[in-house]
Amino acid sequence: MKGLYFQQSSTNKEITFVFQERENLPVTEDNYVKLQVKACALSQINTKLLAEMKMEKDFFPVGREIAGIVLDVGSKVSFFQPDDEVVGILPLDSEDPGLCEVVRVHEHYLVHKPEKVTWTEAAGTIRDGVRAYTALHYLSQLSPGKSVLIMDGASALGTIAIQLAHHRGAKVIATACSLEDKQYLERLRPSIARVIDLSNGKAHVAESCLEETGGLGVDIVLDAGVRLYSKGDEPDVKLQLLPHKHDIITLLGVGGHWVTTEEKLQLDPPDSYCLFLKGATVAFLNDEVWNLSNFLDSNQENDLLWEEKFPERTAVNELLQTPHVSFSESDIPSSESTELPVDWSIKTRLLFTSSQPFTWADHLKAQEEAQGVVQHCRSTEVTLPQSIQDPKLCTELRCAFQQSLIYWLHPAFPWLSMFPRIGADRKMAGKASPWSNDETLQHVLMSDWSVSFTSLYNLLKTKLCPYFYICTYQFTVLFRAAGLGGNDVITALISPTTRGIREAMKNEGIEFSLPLIKANGHKKKASGTSLGHGEEQAISDEDEEESFSWLEEMGVQDKIKKPDILSIKLRKEKHEVQMDHRPESVVLVKGTNTFTLLNFLINCKSLIATSGPQAGLPPTLLSPVAFRGATMQMLKARSINVKAQGLSEYKDQFSLEITGPIMPHCLYSMTTLLKSSQSGSFSAGLYTHEPTVVFNICPPMDKVLDKATVHEELANCGLHPKTLHQISQTPVLGKSSLRNVEMSGYIYNWRS
Repeated sequence: MKGLYFQQSSTNKEITFVFQERENLPVTEDNYVKLQVKACALSQINTKLLAEMKMEKDFFPVGREIAGIVLDVGSKVSFFQPDDEVVGILPLDSEDPGLCEVVRVHEHYLVHKPEKVTWTEAAGTIRDGVRAYTALHYLSQLSPGKSVLIMDGASALGTIAIQLAHHRGAKVIATACSLEDKQYLERLRPSIARVIDLSNGKAHVAESCLEETGGLGVDIVLDAGVRLYSKGDEPDVKLQLLPHKHDIITLLGVGGHWVTTEEKLQLDPPDSYCLFLKGATVAFLNDEVWNLSNFLDSNQENDLLWEEKFPERTAVNELLQTPHVSFSESDIPSSESTELPVDWSIKTRLLFTSSQPFTWADHLKAQEEAQGVVQHCRSTEVTLPQSIQDPKLCTELRCAFQQSLIYWLHPAFPWLSMFPRIGADRKMAGKASPWSNDETLQHVLMSDWSVSFTSLYNLLKTKLCPYFYICTYQFTVLFRAAGLGGNDVITALISPTTRGIREAMKNEGIEFSLPLIKANGHKKKASGTSLGHGEEQAISDEDEEESFSWLEEMGVQDKIKKPDILSIKLRKEKHEVQMDHRPESVVLVKGTNTFTLLNFLINCKSLIATSGPQAGLPPTLLSPVAFRGATMQMLKARSINVKAQGLSEYKDQFSLEITGPIMPHCLYSMTTLLKSSQSGSFSAGLYTHEPTVVFNICPPMDKVLDKATVHEELANCGLHPKTLHQISQTPVLGKSSLRNVEMSGYIYNWRS
């Protein structure tokens, strides 16, 4: 029996391959498996690393990623038995080469090979699969709801990492280094929220990521190497496409994790200080440090990489499209129902896919477009059949589609995108803003804005408007009519907030609560009128007395120094500042206090930026119905037809993309239309404006509302009865939002 080895010269420039005879020895060790090799991947061996580990050899075995059939097992082997099909990675100190008929390997370096995966595919992808899992699970503690930037997403490592992150419930952003890579990544939607094309040199990674995350930054970055010098000083053309290390640090969010494959990463003191301020971490993805035994101990993780086979790009990459990760339902909530849960977050993009074309949504006739506008303005109810045989010839469907795309906005400037406002400074930079240095013009704009805001509030109060949003450069406010959100009074949610804003609201006498903050087992409530200074101090003293009561029982109270009032106050203020700009800082205002909030916002100087591209620009008002001073706007829609490779042939894949500030009513209107046009079968990827996700929390309810009464009172709010029924549900999503929706047989399956 022969095995292939290589010998490296002393100069490390010449490599000689040789075959050596190996004896077909029986399994002598208790935990070892004797394996007949069916496929072996040729990966480069880091001989420098072996030398540093003092593992220098005359001959190095060739091939470490193997797939094959178990021939014999040791007496203590518990995972495998003869004739099992397995795949694994030989350790660095293995004497056996993968390119050999029979090898012996410890059982903890092997996993069972799924039946539908070929030998070549299994051996060709195990290394990158384990690397991706190590980066996301061990080094960055990936969890549902986080955002992940994966550099060079079209690579083998990147493709697996994209799918692992998507199945874990994360929002994925990927970069492409060529037009071919971009087209490949586009086919992976909706697993990817955004593809950043770096091939033309025009896209800016940091700017794109901050825009996609609403200025919050990315939680996890998995790079494919970084640029240590400026483009002009970088000699390698390929390296010029890599992001600079400063860009990675800029786009990292607070508490973020940067997993780098750069072996010689050089962080100067300013870089380290910036990472320190963000509380971010840097981890190095060494190809050889995989913690394999932990990875293989769980049967759930053994089957991590594969369940089904969907051929893609190349023979080796076929498997990269198919990883199905098994996670508990508590990690990724999902449900089946005939209706969707209410989602109060603002979406920036909807991507619908179906086996049936969306051509009916293209090129509306002038009459259909006009009819759709009239239907929207008159709040006309359109009822469609359960299934439409030929959607392209259905005028009612096309008019209803036009009707669903309309929304109302103030202020409106054709050359400026007025949503999103958080994190939009870079996007607005360089655009004309004549009001930035003109106080008179700023006063006029703010005066008109105040009139529009008051008009919207009056519509809300009289239940002629169901809800509306105020989008500032710092926070977003959601006003909801009485009967929505589980409350029988008008409510307003503000997120994210700061201690300064909350203190200013207290000073104006606005009573509010922090639904996600608990103190002493009760929801924390703040009020500008109910507690005086003396009472607050008394409560603080009482809390401290309770905290030290257990010391008295032990008889050591005199030996412990009790903190003074100043220390208690400083600790309390520190806690309040720590939650600033976080979802936990969301503020709830109810009832008549919302009118006081209206006056507060109109007169609040911090509502408008005083410097930067947004200086002097009033906040954006978004509403599903018309109001005084509003401008009618249209969401952008386009259909896309691509060829996707199936098991044996290329199949047509049809997509419908909708972009813009997509409010809750639009999401439910669209899904209702597609239920009829696509015969109850479609899927959708939903991309959320992250600062608004927290609007899905369920505020405390004083009583259970009668839905029939709510629908009757809001009958004239301008929404279709079915849409009104959807948004009048009690929120159940908590601090998450809808990410994926799939309809099959007229039944929804959704995941947040």
